Amino acid sequence: MPLRRLPRPALCAALALASALAVGAPTAPADWHTQATARKLTSAQMVRLERDGFVVTPQSLPRGFEALKGGQEPAFLSSDIALEAFHALLADSMEALAVTRREPLAAYLGTLWKTTNVVAASLATDPVGQRTLRHLRLTLGPALVLLGQPLDGASAEERTAIDTEVQRIRAGQSAEPPAWLAPASEDPSLAAQERIDYAGMSPVGFYTRTPELADLFRATRWLQSVPFRARIDHEAVAAVLLGHQTDTAPLPPALDVWFELLAPYRSPAVSDIFVGEDFSNTGATDRSAAARKILEGRAAFEIDPARRYRTGKDAEPDRLVLHVLPAGLAADQDALNEAVAATRHSEVMPTGLILADWLGFAEAAPLAHAAGWITPKRPWVPEPSTLSEDEELNQRLNIEESLRGEVLNARTVSIAAALRPTPHDHLLALWRSLAQPPAPWAPDFMRRSAWHWKSANAALASWALTRRAFSLEQPSMCAIEFGIEDPPPLIVEPAPEFWSAFRTVVEVFEQRFRQAGLLRSYDIAEIEAASLACKPGDTSVIDRLFLVDRWSALLKVARSTERLCLRQGARLPADAEDKRLISFLYDSLFFATTGQGYGFMGSNGQVPPDLAPQVVPVWSNPVTRATLHAAVGRPRWMWVLYPWEGRPVLCRSAALTYFEFTEPDGLRVTDAEWKARLDSKTPPPQPAWLQPLFGP
Repeated sequence: MPLRRLPRPALCAALALASALAVGAPTAPADWHTQATARKLTSAQMVRLERDGFVVTPQSLPRGFEALKGGQEPAFLSSDIALEAFHALLADSMEALAVTRREPLAAYLGTLWKTTNVVAASLATDPVGQRTLRHLRLTLGPALVLLGQPLDGASAEERTAIDTEVQRIRAGQSAEPPAWLAPASEDPSLAAQERIDYAGMSPVGFYTRTPELADLFRATRWLQSVPFRARIDHEAVAAVLLGHQTDTAPLPPALDVWFELLAPYRSPAVSDIFVGEDFSNTGATDRSAAARKILEGRAAFEIDPARRYRTGKDAEPDRLVLHVLPAGLAADQDALNEAVAATRHSEVMPTGLILADWLGFAEAAPLAHAAGWITPKRPWVPEPSTLSEDEELNQRLNIEESLRGEVLNARTVSIAAALRPTPHDHLLALWRSLAQPPAPWAPDFMRRSAWHWKSANAALASWALTRRAFSLEQPSMCAIEFGIEDPPPLIVEPAPEFWSAFRTVVEVFEQRFRQAGLLRSYDIAEIEAASLACKPGDTSVIDRLFLVDRWSALLKVARSTERLCLRQGARLPADAEDKRLISFLYDSLFFATTGQGYGFMGSNGQVPPDLAPQVVPVWSNPVTRATLHAAVGRPRWMWVLYPWEGRPVLCRSAALTYFEFTEPDGLRVTDAEWKARLDSKTPPPQPAWLQPLFGP
């Protein structure tokens, strides 16, 4: 039986009995103080190193894996370095997916626009129909213009109104709703869904790289923002008309996969409505009632992540709001909303401390409570499914039936949880694994406060990078060479729950990108053709081909680290497979992170581009228009004093860095602005509650 499948009690017993040399065991130096002094650690840093078992220094790195290169000290593979590799590859894959989804989205919207032309004559016969057509045209039109598509059949008045919206979207400043949109609800929870925030349509991350990607971002956010409300007759009819069209023209696969990755708890979309043929034969006077009936049926089975309305017999279709493209309703966002709402103060801004508490970091709870925050309900954590697809489908139907008439909660039941966990569910499990108690064989310093906050910092940095999911630079090298004849000694962070969850996350995302068609085999002829087609300095087409190799490398890292962690913890002797894994692990990590394949040890002498500083707006206050930003700085050197064979061993490693700050008036900080702040003479401090990790 593989070690990773052993029940935890059996595993603990095995670890207690095992007594052989560990995989890749380092040789303890005579005096770690000598090595620390040679590495220019200060006296205060050495005091912290001896007291806490590790120290994070102010010295930064372009990439975390750089800490593993060179030097005589053993390397300590931290969860931070593994997470950085995953997010670098995730960002590059998300950019490739954005490129591939632009044309399918334009074609999908073009099909919906043609539907408005088909029904235009019948809608023009009554006031509700006229408002329905106007809502459809002014929703779809701006997105089509942004994507460079024609507006066949649009009137001069419609074109003028559409051009006005495009200008407001591009400006990205106004908070005033368009005049043609029905007023928002007075209910604050509904108003938040119905508000159109033009400032939030300003592109971020890799979407700023080209005009085409920037307009893709704007078009998508616009379609996620314009509401189709069941309680408003003409919007309800418009939603059902689009839903009727998507019965035969569903969302393209590239869009489906993208929204599953970004918005696991997604809001209802017009493509979710099952209309049937009867609606086509409904007369103008009966159209509103028929649309409302269809949406009441939709509300009856809607699993609402934000608890915005009831389902089943207590359904509240008046609270049902749909969009052309689903809007993200991530569980972490819901946790922030719940904590803010509980304060009953409309002008407060949340903090990452809430999420640290929510994810289960015990030392975060008293600090959060002292600051006046509640603990949001814990996120749902996935369990591996052992059911067949047919059994899972039957289970889902049974669960949907049993949930009728209940008020659902996103952190207990996700939309996809009834069938199978979503990628984001697995990420939640990964972050929560860092809050779990250390492994039985972990050294004592990993049970102290400083390491606890090191893990919380890593989880929050990973959360910020997940929310951002972007890349700026593309790697410039293509050769792939793996294997180090004499790899440095390696200790894997003794966190088996983390490495198991990390392997699952990598497998799930690799599968989703493969389903999206991004990861496929290629041959030399295809590489040569792509090279000839590339513009000078542009290797994006070739880079997308190599995504399959980079995910394969990261899978190798994920599976190797899980095995090595358990075998090191069990003190099992190194076998041939362990030595092979260590030999390839360094280069696999290097290639997965950068896409460069000239060798981990840096034989080409190239320094990785400075890609680390990244920032993303994560929460906006609708009253003050202040915006909370989560950010990541450059990784920092981390030195770990790891006990081995009764003696302390100084190990090289790296830690991620989490920041957060607030900007007024709906302002969004760009990566370039964030990098400039970090490089200024007065760089921004990290949150005060992370002082146990980064403090003096």
